[in-house]
Amino acid sequence: MADICAGLRSLERVEVLRFHQMGLAKYHELGIPYSLEHAEPPTAELAERVREQFRSRGLTVF
Repeated sequence: MADICAGLRSLERVEVLRFHQMGLAKYHELGIPYSLEHAEPPTAELAERVREQFRSRGLTVF
């Protein structure tokens, strides 16, 4: 993904957002199946490693 983004001339920045489970209770309240219920959020270290992959290709990353 970082290689693809690096090739986009109009791209100004990349924001790497960590997955979270904050909406899980709402799905339960509404009785809607939540397919990502058992997905684990990434660690801060993994998120930073991904940001570094984009930075290493000269992209501005948040």
